[in-house]
Amino acid sequence: SLVETIIWLLPTESNAVSCSFLLRLLRAACVLDCGEMGKKELIRRIGHQLEEASVADLLFPSSEGENTVYDIDLVLNIMVEFMRLDDGSDLTNKQINDELQEIRGPTVVSDSAKVTVAKLLDGYLAE
Repeated sequence: SLVETIIWLLPTESNAVSCSFLLRLLRAACVLDCGEMGKKELIRRIGHQLEEASVADLLFPSSEGENTVYDIDLVLNIMVEFMRLDDGSDLTNKQINDELQEIRGPTVVSDSAKVTVAKLLDGYLAE
């Protein structure tokens, strides 16, 4: 689909695309029922920039037949990706992790980013 093509054509550099754009693209991917690989890639990228998001960005409508108004699982997956940045568990193989660290640079999450994301999640839960 066109959305999947856009996902794979996005620049790979960190912060090359705004978090808001990535979230809107993820919303389109969900509505158009795009493939899981594209959605996972967007979730990974959004997790790396989550401190830039707003509560409104995270309010994804849930699928038909769900008991909740918003897609909680999608937001949970984004939060898990954000938390993986801090503990390095996104890659299981230490050697691959070290090699990718050289390419990507350090993935240390600042305390201010953690506080920002905590406030974001608090606002989301209030909805």
